[in-house]
Amino acid sequence: MIENPVLHYTHGPFAGMTVRARLEVLQSAEKGRKISSLIHAHASGRMDVRTIDPPPVVQITFFEVNERTLEETEIVDYDAYQLDDGRTIVQALLYKVEGGSSGNSDKKIIYTEPRSGTPIRESDECTALYLYGDKFVSALQLRRWKGRDILVCPFGNLAVREEGIFVLHFIAFAVGTSGMQFPQSNILARSWSDTFEVFPSKQPFALRPSTDLTNRLTRQQALSEIASNIRKRTVPRKKRSIDRVEDEDDDMFEDEDE
Repeated sequence: MIENPVLHYTHGPFAGMTVRARLEVLQSAEKGRKISSLIHAHASGRMDVRTIDPPPVVQITFFEVNERTLEETEIVDYDAYQLDDGRTIVQALLYKVEGGSSGNSDKKIIYTEPRSGTPIRESDECTALYLYGDKFVSALQLRRWKGRDILVCPFGNLAVREEGIFVLHFIAFAVGTSGMQFPQSNILARSWSDTFEVFPSKQPFALRPSTDLTNRLTRQQALSEIASNIRKRTVPRKKRSIDRVEDEDDDMFEDEDE
């Protein structure tokens, strides 16, 4: 399994370029509580969902590779290459680390958890069985995070239907783009989270305050939603409201630059 393949692109925004993508987990979940079963669903009919905390956040970075010297130059003009237009997507897969499938010693090992040395096998995947929430997230541009703009995929509503120790496997790919080396696959890069524990649904535990990264993403997405809703109104006099929201957006990020 190649974690970050170097691909020569034949079409799409990177057509004619040789590019490597890197996937980095900026924030891993630490713990969560098991989703209550359907039998214990709320009277409203909605499941009692407790998302893993803090929400995982993955950064994707692209580098243009010089085929002659193999030197890499980071691609930072996201608009020019349409990197945040919804086509760059990261998928989350769930694997059980502790108490996984029995009798799987002969199965292929795809990852070794670095802190415990526990091998993760293909048969340990339990995404369809246990992972709840949005498993596919499009990259968005996080503005002026620690002095620069970056592309991130925040997984804000993931929860798990089982207790135990788990790890997330993130896979980045692009829709409508492919490289010559892997004509049947659009996979750009892979990365793994730290392990996290899911506790019984009735076991209480204290949640720590939201991280700076979580707060920044929440505020940026909220402001973007406000601006988007205003744009949907066609009354010309609302244009000043749009400008005011965007100005507040810029002022907020300038004040919080590190």
